[in-house]
Amino acid sequence: MTVILNNWFTKNKSLAMSMGSVGFAVGTFIFVPKHCSNYYSRPTWLEINSNHRVDFLLYTHCSYIGKNVKNTPKEFGLVPDGEENTTEHEGIGSSSTNSPTDFSLGEALKEKVFWYVAIGQGPRQ
Repeated sequence: MTVILNNWFTKNKSLAMSMGSVGFAVGTFIFVPKHCSNYYSRPTWLEINSNHRVDFLLYTHCSYIGKNVKNTPKEFGLVPDGEENTTEHEGIGSSSTNSPTDFSLGEALKEKVFWYVAIGQGPRQ
């Protein structure tokens, strides 16, 4: 999912990635206890029945989302961040003029944000 967010957003990529991460965490925090809260207080046949209903709903939703989620906005004929498409037809090898430029290694090492991310992510590895 982070790859899809990365492809769909260019200007506010960090905001989109953080909202996606929060959404995953909150969804897990809400769904798992809701799914398992009455596990020991109900008869087994009711628990099996409700689990099958939840599994069926998850399967149908995931299959629908899997068919309809696109990896890039170009698959819908759109551009990232909802900007207007300035070119009618992009030829082979054409590049967008408003694409962000990447940092060189030296430029990245000079930025404080790079070091915050490196120090924050380092212990996780």
